[in-house]
Amino acid sequence: MSEKRRDNRNRILRNGESQRKDGRYAFKYIDATGKPQFVYSWKLEKTDKLPTGKRDDLSLREKEKLIQKDIDDQIVPRGGEMTVEELVRKYLMQKTGVRHNTEANYNFVLNIIKKEEFGKRRIDKVKQSDAKCWLIKLQQDGRGYSSIHSIRGVVRPAFQMAVDDDLIRKNPFEFQLATVVVNDSVTREAITRKQERAFLEFVASDKHFCKYYDGIYTSLTDMFYLAELFGRLIDNAGSCDRTDFSYNDILNKMMEKKPENRFESFAAIREAIGKHDFLHMQISDEDREIYQKFTCLIYKSLTSYMSEPRFNTDCAIFISRLEKALTTNLFETVIQKNADVISSVVDCGYRYNNGVNISNKTVRNFLDWFRASTPQSQALVLNNFIAKISDIEVIKPDTELPF
Repeated sequence: MSEKRRDNRNRILRNGESQRKDGRYAFKYIDATGKPQFVYSWKLEKTDKLPTGKRDDLSLREKEKLIQKDIDDQIVPRGGEMTVEELVRKYLMQKTGVRHNTEANYNFVLNIIKKEEFGKRRIDKVKQSDAKCWLIKLQQDGRGYSSIHSIRGVVRPAFQMAVDDDLIRKNPFEFQLATVVVNDSVTREAITRKQERAFLEFVASDKHFCKYYDGIYTSLTDMFYLAELFGRLIDNAGSCDRTDFSYNDILNKMMEKKPENRFESFAAIREAIGKHDFLHMQISDEDREIYQKFTCLIYKSLTSYMSEPRFNTDCAIFISRLEKALTTNLFETVIQKNADVISSVVDCGYRYNNGVNISNKTVRNFLDWFRASTPQSQALVLNNFIAKISDIEVIKPDTELPF
């Protein structure tokens, strides 16, 4: 029976392990391609003390575990001996049938990688910190954010291809670009709104160019043609008469011949539509029932104000306070303390009757209905609610006697 091999500390060495005369450990194994490979370390186990003057590294048996994991997962050893440049070339070879500009961008990225030392690195040696440092270096070398964005847009999927092909375990470029390099790109405005208006005024007033005025394409004509499209859709709809359309004035303003008479932006249109939601809203019986059921209970519960009435007119705060009241009474069928709900709208001292039962369901139905309304409708509802409870009497507490 052969004697077991041991190291200089009398520890048994496993198959493939050995210790050299200088004390360094070695592990020999056969990789997936059938070739013998060696790894080395000054430590056998993780807990071993590192010899003086030697660089710290993984222990031999830690490296053995990583090697075995790669073999089990069929990871190609040493990244298939492929460099970053070779990986990118292989990736781009698969990008066939692309447009001329896209192909030019690919060549631009490839030429940069060819000139960089990073391009000569073996892909399995590239860590995420290396990828980040390289992109930072590119920016320090004067590359713009958009160029670096394009480079990463090619390199990241190339490394993902290497992951999919079992050449490497992780993609080192899986991180947000904005967390690494500074976005110094500037959005260039071809023409300002002021310049656009000045140009249109010139065209409209010029004897020669005025005939081309209607055909000039600007950002405001987008709005014009959109409105015209809506108008035609309404006119062509058999069940809809445009004269009865409540948003007709908005369409007409969008189609004003002079741009200065149209809306300034789509945000202005949205605001106008929102105003229509409550100015022309048709209140259904269900809407009225939800509103009345909730507000009448608050009105009955409030008995008096202790000072000049002050009310909350902020819809967001109103919603937030009602949500808090529901959370506080989550497991109750009836609000336990009516003040939780009353204080959503009343901002001064008051007295209330807790004998009035305000059900959790009533508050929930009102809140869901209120939240589903537009901001303008919410403001209208809240103002009506305040008007309803503002006539409750004010009874100031008696001044305490000094004895």
